[in-house]
Amino acid sequence: MTLAIMQPYLFPYLGYFQLMQAADKMLLLDDVAWINRGWINRNRILIQGQPQYLSFPVAGASQNKTIRELELVTPDGWKGNIEKTLIMAYKKAPQFERFFPVLRSILYADIRNLSAYIFHSLHTLCQYMQLSVALVPGTSGYANAALKGQDRILDLCRQENASVYVNPPGGASLYDAERFRDQGIQLLFLQPALTPYPQRGATEFVPALSIIDVLMNCEPAQVQQQLTQYQLV
Repeated sequence: MTLAIMQPYLFPYLGYFQLMQAADKMLLLDDVAWINRGWINRNRILIQGQPQYLSFPVAGASQNKTIRELELVTPDGWKGNIEKTLIMAYKKAPQFERFFPVLRSILYADIRNLSAYIFHSLHTLCQYMQLSVALVPGTSGYANAALKGQDRILDLCRQENASVYVNPPGGASLYDAERFRDQGIQLLFLQPALTPYPQRGATEFVPALSIIDVLMNCEPAQVQQQLTQYQLV
């Protein structure tokens, strides 16, 4: 069984979903500290040809709290502003009529807890893109939060009986392949390929935007192709 482990991100870039494509199961690591100005509650979309942040407001966000302890700001009048921004940015995109109802259902989901909201969004997007990965909504049930870094990842792999652990390329400096081999686990790193696709209003291709940009501009068959354009090394 191939396992991936990632912090929960809202509308992440294509590479996040390529990792899901490569894995049988992904754990959302939500009992770790919130990261200020990270990718947990925001990503970039294209507005009038320029990349701009789309942020979801989080109440009392602090690096002294774990992701799973946080909630979205209430009342949620801000959702209407995000909807207007998305319409302005993508109403002329070729896949708007197909994808926007799905996007809107995610936006207006009546879920306050941040981690649960992100899980719902990722689960819905996986269904839309026909990704078969088993998505686990949190990691507190594994009772190993006292472990840190590689030791915790190895323990999660052991508890899941994983034979392969696949990770984004940024983890290459964090993990020791020999330690994984000693546990009977193959350590692999996913190198994403972000193939250019037509983006309305952009003078040149802007890579690594939110998956929203991909799904607004690419036909389903093209999305399926992009999901598999990676290498495991």
